[in-house]
Amino acid sequence: MADTGDTVIVTGADVAAHLVSMRYDHDTAINFRSLFLASVFVGFNAALTQIYNFKPAGSSLNMGAIVMLVYFLGNAWVKIFPDASKVESRWKTRGGRGKTPKWISALRFLNPGPFQLKEHAIIVICCTASGDDDGATTLFAAQRLFYDLPLNATTIVLSLISIGLFGYGACGFLRPVCVWHPEAVYWANLPIVKTLQGLHLASS
Repeated sequence: MADTGDTVIVTGADVAAHLVSMRYDHDTAINFRSLFLASVFVGFNAALTQIYNFKPAGSSLNMGAIVMLVYFLGNAWVKIFPDASKVESRWKTRGGRGKTPKWISALRFLNPGPFQLKEHAIIVICCTASGDDDGATTLFAAQRLFYDLPLNATTIVLSLISIGLFGYGACGFLRPVCVWHPEAVYWANLPIVKTLQGLHLASS
């Protein structure tokens, strides 16, 4: 961590320079474990958000709860599945020679090692991205409820994907106009960033 001293934190660059840890472990963010856990949390959060979109009282997963749940599940994954490096070392001590067996490679694919900060961050980012309900589903619901015009699931799913891709693409092109104050993103997510770093720095 950089020494904050008497530095006044104003911009996102100040946050990156003085508050965010400079530690870099060269670990990967995308692997089977992170994709699987991200898919589980994305599906759960998206379903919960969509269900409560049609209820009088809304509800959603708290960011802090997501961070802690992902942390415990990621570490439970490490404990449940065998460590490929230990299995390989035992295989070699028992006389294993030549190319590493495919079953050990499969174990390494399934459990690449300790649960790392980048994996944790990518899962949390994916989960929070699924926490906003798609307004287009209200149109399909109204169409079926009030106008008796049912649509099949394929039409609805493909429509939502195309609407989402077009909307995010348009926002990407219009980012200088749409995002009024990008520095607010740093301040809004700083507690989550510090929580992620604290969990993984404490466990190392």
